[in-house]
Amino acid sequence: MNVIVVAAGLAASWLSVEFLPLPFIWVFAGWFAFCVTIVRRSPGTVARIVGINLAAVLFVLLAGELLYVVKAEPWKPQETGSPAAAASAVEGRDPAEPRAGEGWSVASTGPVQYRPSRSRYIQDHEHLGYAPLPDNRVEARRYDGDRLLYDVVYDIDSQGLRRAPEWAGADDADCVLFFGGSFTIGEGVNGEETMSYIVDIRTGERYRTYNFGFHGYGPHQMLSALEHGIVEDVIECRPKYVFYQAIRAHVNRSAGLSSHDRHGPRYRLQADGTVRFDGRFDDESVGADEISAGRSPIYRWLSRSFLVAEMHRLTVIYSEQTDLLASIVHASRDLVESRWPGSEFHVILWDERIQWKLQMLEKALAERDLSIHRVGEIISDYFDDKNKYRIHEDDHHPNALAHARIADYLMSEVLAR
Repeated sequence: MNVIVVAAGLAASWLSVEFLPLPFIWVFAGWFAFCVTIVRRSPGTVARIVGINLAAVLFVLLAGELLYVVKAEPWKPQETGSPAAAASAVEGRDPAEPRAGEGWSVASTGPVQYRPSRSRYIQDHEHLGYAPLPDNRVEARRYDGDRLLYDVVYDIDSQGLRRAPEWAGADDADCVLFFGGSFTIGEGVNGEETMSYIVDIRTGERYRTYNFGFHGYGPHQMLSALEHGIVEDVIECRPKYVFYQAIRAHVNRSAGLSSHDRHGPRYRLQADGTVRFDGRFDDESVGADEISAGRSPIYRWLSRSFLVAEMHRLTVIYSEQTDLLASIVHASRDLVESRWPGSEFHVILWDERIQWKLQMLEKALAERDLSIHRVGEIISDYFDDKNKYRIHEDDHHPNALAHARIADYLMSEVLAR
C-alpha cells in the first residue's frame, strides 16, 4: 500500500512540475503532509524518526520556496526596467517626462533627480551600444527634499568624452586613460572635480588624460573600444597608464543583464578562458533560458523551483558571470600591453555592501594577475564613514572628495613610481 502511495506521490509531483504554476510549493507541501501522516500513523519508532526528519527538511524547503516566491512576486507583470535603473543618471529609455519640452526627464526613486533627456545627451553607437553626443553641454540636478545635492554640467568634447583640460604640453607626451561607468565619468560632480581631470592638472604637462567612462558602462565597452579602434582614433599620445574602475554592478552589465544596455557589445567566455566578441546583447535574448542551456533534464526540471534557481544564480551563475567580467578585463589588459609596450594596466575596485560577491570578483581578477587597488585601501577611512565619500546615502556615486582622494593616491602610488 505504501509503495502505491509513494508512486502516486511521485506521479503527482511530476505533473505538478510540468503543469502547475509555482510547482514546488505544491510538491514540498504534498510530501510534507505525507511525512506528517507517516509520523502520526506509523507504530514503528524508526519510521516515526525518519518521518520527523524528512518532515523537518521539507518544511524548511517549503518555507524557502515561499520566501523566494514572495520576493520574486511572479504574479505581477514583468517590468522592462528596475526602479534602481530608472533612477540612475542616464539609461536606455526615459521615464515620464513632465518637462520634456525643456529637454528634461525626472527620476524620483530616492532623491529627486532632474537629468537631460536621452535625446539631448545620448546617441546609439555601433560598437558601444550607446555613447554621449559629441560637442555637447547638459545640466543635471538632484535634490533631497529642498536640499540641493548637486547641480552639475556634463561637458562632452568633440570626441564624445568628458572634457579634459586644454593641453599645452609636448606633442609626444604620454597619456593616462580612464575606463568605467558613472563612477569614472563623474556622475554628480563637475568636470574639474573628476579624478581624471585632477590627475591631468596635477601632473602639469607630463601626462594628458582621457576619460572614456560613461553612465552605465561596463568592461565590455572598454574592450570593444580597444578592439574596434575607438581608443586609437581618439588619443593623440602613447598611453603609459590605463585605469579601469570596477564595481559589483559590472558583473551583470558585462553579462547583458542590464535593461539600459540592450544593444551593448556582447562577449562570450571560451573554453580556454579567453573571450570572443559575439555581436550585441539584443541579437538574442539573455536571461533564464541561457541559465539552463546545456544543463541536464534533471537540472531544468529542478530549476522550476524558485529556491533552486535562486541558489544556483547566487553561486554557479554569478561565478560564471564573474569569470566573464574578469576575462574581459584581462583581455583588455593584454590588448593594452601588446599595443603599447611598457604601458601599465590597473584596476580600481570599489568595496561595497555584499562582501562575498566582492571577494569572488576580486579573486577572479587576482587569478588573472591583474593589478588591483581597493578603494578601502586607497581611502583609509572609507569604511569608517562611506557617506562622507558619496553623493548621498541613497546615491553611492563618489563625490568630489572621493575623486580627489583617489587622484591623490594614483599620483603618489602609481604615477610617481
